[in-house]
Amino acid sequence: MKVKSPLFSNEARGSLSEALTFSKRRSGQQVRYQKKQRDVVTAARTAQRALFLDSVERWNTRDYGILQCGFSFFGMDIDQFEKKGTELHMTGYNFFIKDFLLFGE
Repeated sequence: MKVKSPLFSNEARGSLSEALTFSKRRSGQQVRYQKKQRDVVTAARTAQRALFLDSVERWNTRDYGILQCGFSFFGMDIDQFEKKGTELHMTGYNFFIKDFLLFGE
């Protein structure tokens, strides 16, 4: 459905009561019904989400893995995560999460 004039403003964006979504496209102002997607719960998704939540908790508590011979399981401290993340155009937090999800416990 194409909106011919905005609702008391120059343009409308966002959702209204999770039923209608307003947006501006090349063709002009639009409103559409946005059907909410179902969250399918599977064993693989549950395991991945648990691993992600564990990685976030470890970052927040500065627990970077099992300490062995004076260094962490991943072999880095927070400054090294920040440096490596910057090299890969991401934050240290993002690099840690990615690293943990690939090689986590």
